[in-house]
Order: sequence, then structure tokens, then C-alpha cells
Amino acid sequence: MLKKIGDLFFKNLGLKILALIISVILWYVVLNINDPTVSKSFSCAVSVENADYLTNQGKTYEIVNGSTAYFNVKAPRSIMKNLASSDFKAVADMENLQDMSYVPIEVTATRYTSQVEIIRRTERLEIETEDLMSGQYIIMPDSRGVPAEGCIVGGLSVSPNVLKVSGPASVVQSISKVSAVIDVQDVATNISDSVIPTLMDEEYNVIDTTKLTLNLSSVIVRADILNTKEVALVVNASGEPREDYKMVNLSYEPKSCFVMGDSASLNSLQTIVIPEDVLDVTDATSDIHTVVDISAYLPEGVALVNAADKNVAVDIEIEAAVSRNFRIPTANITVNDASSNMEAIFPEEEIQVSITGLREDLDLLNPQDITGSIDVSGFAPGEHKANLVLDLDEEKYSLTDAVSVEFLLRRT
Repeated sequence: MLKKIGDLFFKNLGLKILALIISVILWYVVLNINDPTVSKSFSCAVSVENADYLTNQGKTYEIVNGSTAYFNVKAPRSIMKNLASSDFKAVADMENLQDMSYVPIEVTATRYTSQVEIIRRTERLEIETEDLMSGQYIIMPDSRGVPAEGCIVGGLSVSPNVLKVSGPASVVQSISKVSAVIDVQDVATNISDSVIPTLMDEEYNVIDTTKLTLNLSSVIVRADILNTKEVALVVNASGEPREDYKMVNLSYEPKSCFVMGDSASLNSLQTIVIPEDVLDVTDATSDIHTVVDISAYLPEGVALVNAADKNVAVDIEIEAAVSRNFRIPTANITVNDASSNMEAIFPEEEIQVSITGLREDLDLLNPQDITGSIDVSGFAPGEHKANLVLDLDEEKYSLTDAVSVEFLLRRT
């Protein structure tokens, strides 16, 4: 039995082997005719692995070229028709960095791994490296827009107020200011809002933060909205100038100022008074020009809308008294305490007097209107002299020197 099987197997063995080879060849030919190998181009984004390899060296990088990998794929038609770009991945491993300028790209299939052939066209990811830098910046709160009528932004605050930044040295070094801006348009009450910090260079251009790492994505900005009011200023002086001098005018600018505060504080505020002792003219002999800081005299809870308006310019005019001669009619002189049978006769129709006062006040005097009196009580008939008393405003006028009036007292 075994002999028959052996004879059957080995009989014409050469022909049988030849037939087998021909069958294989025919199978392969048929297979390729029905499912031939084809080629197709694909592309996919290059992913970077182990980026911390550079970070650990205090470096950062920027891709210059090769962020997309292009490659050809060979595979049977039946396989190829099922392939898409998503079936491949392109990886640049930073640990394979060459000359600090490029990283080889490895493209692999995620499906049909043994049935596809990949021919790379993009072989490397080109990069530029730069030193990594960190910095801390104070966040400055700011506002945009105009609050409701009669309101103003009284104060701004931000929390937290420090931003930590890391990234390429060239970008970090360009940061000059970090601000957080809150919108106060038509707002009438205090508000808070979450705000994304804005980084700017010294020319106030906004800096692109895509290359930077920030420890804060947003901050809370608060705006205190206060009421405003225009309030009159009251300025007075104390003391008296030196003898024969007088304060003739006190003027100041501005006459009012705008202040801000809560409603309760402003409703009761009508004027801002500068204490008199702030402006002391005691013994002054010349004009006084000074500036008074009114911010020290504002009530608690009230502030100037514009801090630059704190200075009030005060001008005090000090004028010296002058003397001027006047001839007044003796008919204007009243004789006091004369007995009923006595009369006074003046030898002159006019008498000269010197009156001291300010020029503008002396200009108002008409000699014909000036009156006075003498006291003759206790005088006997005969020629006498008595001191003249003028009926003038003692705050404005005074006799420069005492005046003695000659007269004749006789019985009637």
C-alpha cells in the first residue's frame, strides 16, 4: 500500500514540480491582473514629540518648514481605495534634533502596515531655535467707553495683578505693558468683569501671545463708578495789612471745580471753603500772588474729577493809602454846644484839609459835600481855634493831620 502511494507521489516528480511552479506563476499573474499595485500621493500634518527636550535646555523653537509631510504610497488597488490621509501619521521627535536646525520626519501607516510601501518626499522638519525667557508684569487696569451722564470712573482695580509670561526671548523682551480693559459705556453703578489681559510693546502695538505661555487666561477688573458735581469755591483772607495799607481786592481762578463721590457725600456739599488763615495778609505792603491746593480741604469721600484742578490761583491786591488836599466850605461846619446867644463866625469861606484814603475812594469825594463839626463848649466870646471833626466813613477816610479851625465867637 505504501509502495503504491510512494510510486504515485514520485512518479513523474519533475513534471509535477514544474506544474506547481507554473500554477504559482499563473496565480500571481492572475492576482496582479485582478488587483494590481498602484501608487498615490498623501499628506498629513507633522506632530512634534518630546518638545520638552528643548525646553529642558532653556530653548524654544519655531517651525520654519515641513509642518506638513508629503509622501507617496504603493499598495494593491483593493487596499489603496480604502486608504486616507488619516491612516498615516508623521512624527518629528525632538530628541532626534540635528544641528539645532532640523528634525527627521518618520511617516508610518496606522492600517495595512505590511501591505503598503511609503516613499517619503518631505524628510525633515526645519526649525529655528531661540532662548527661552520668563518675566513677570504688573497688570494695569484701564477702561473704555463713557459712563452714564453725571457719572465718572472713580477707580479701577484688577485681581490678580501680576502676569507671569514665558516664551521666546525676542517676544518676551518686547513686552512693555500689560493691561486689562473693562467696558464702562453708559454704566451708572460699580461693575466687575472677567477680562483677558492684553500685552503691548512700547509703541502700544498688541503682541501675539500664541508663542507665549501665560499663567493667567483672564483677570477680574473692577470699576468704581462715582457721581460728579460742580461745586463753588469760597476763598477769603485774614489779618490786616500794615498801617496806611489796605486789601482792596481778592480774586481767584477757577471759581468752581468738579468733584466726584457717592450720592450721600455730594448731596450735602454746596461749597468748598478755603480757611481764612490760609491767606494771611497781616502787615502786607504789596500785592500777594499765591497758589492754594484745595485737595486738602475736600470732605471725606469726595475727590476732584481731575487731579490737575487742585491748584487755585489767588491774587490779593494791597494798596497804600494816599493823602489829598480838599478845600471844604466853612458853611458845611456845624458848631456844637454853643449857647443860644452865641454864634461862631469863620474868617474864611473855605478851609483846606488833607484826607488820607485809597485813590479810588478819594476820587469819590466832592469837597462841596464834605461836612464836619467843631465843639465850642466852655468857650467865652472872642477868637478861638478848635479841632475839626469830619463826617466821613472812618473805614475809608481819615484826616492826614489834625486841623484847627479859626473862628470868632460872639454874642448875638
